[in-house]
Amino acid sequence: MGARFYYGLLFVALCALGTVHGDFSYDDPNRWAETDPDCGGMRQSPIDIVRSTAALPPLDHAAPLLVEGATRKPVSINVTNNGHTAQYTFTWNTDSERPTLVGGPLPLAALYVLEQMHFHWGADNGRGSEHTFDGKSYSAEVHFVFYKLEYGTFEQALAHPDGLAVVGVLYEI
Repeated sequence: MGARFYYGLLFVALCALGTVHGDFSYDDPNRWAETDPDCGGMRQSPIDIVRSTAALPPLDHAAPLLVEGATRKPVSINVTNNGHTAQYTFTWNTDSERPTLVGGPLPLAALYVLEQMHFHWGADNGRGSEHTFDGKSYSAEVHFVFYKLEYGTFEQALAHPDGLAVVGVLYEI
């Protein structure tokens, strides 16, 4: 049995990257704002994508969403357990060697570079993804986290509402 995957571009707030304090738990995402106010509002995780009401980009959209340089190999990869996921942070010799994300719904001429990827999974194959489609959870999800290069560093990009772009890929076993 193979794995099918679903994808979407997701902009996530700082709280989605696990920077909340206190009694953070993936068990009850609806209570995240109680622990960290940055996790409240309309631009935070988790997102339930309701297909019947999802807004699709216009057919004449300026450019397709593209990942460029995806086969480039980093100089090193630091794998860490950050307390709730496995996170892979990449290092390249120069920013020009990093894979980039451009086009699609991103701001015109904006260049986002890959910083890290991390996973979400559950105790069984029926749940584990952070995000859902029509309320359905998937077996696993990987987030490819890009930051807007004009902000200089990942840390500086965190301070801007358009500083991060996260591509989420959901897997079904």
